[in-house]
Amino acid sequence: MLPGDSRTEARKRALDDPRVINLWDPQRLSGRWLADHRSGELEEPGRVVWDAFLGFDASARWTQDLTGLITAGSTIIGNTDKLQRDFLPLL
Repeated sequence: MLPGDSRTEARKRALDDPRVINLWDPQRLSGRWLADHRSGELEEPGRVVWDAFLGFDASARWTQDLTGLITAGSTIIGNTDKLQRDFLPLL
């Protein structure tokens, strides 16, 4: 999403946690899908969701529509209070 982004640099900055899966999406397919499906009302259809977080309950499924969304926000750094409030109880 930013100038200079590359697959090799993204892996260097990846989160170091066994629960995290980092994927490279140069065509922004996932961000476009999330915007088109109004996931968490983060972006308008036709745009791209990025620098965002989405939290789902254990029963969530990604099919034609998302189910089980419990929290969403953007930007990540700008919403650290919401991240703590919504995610810490799930740990």
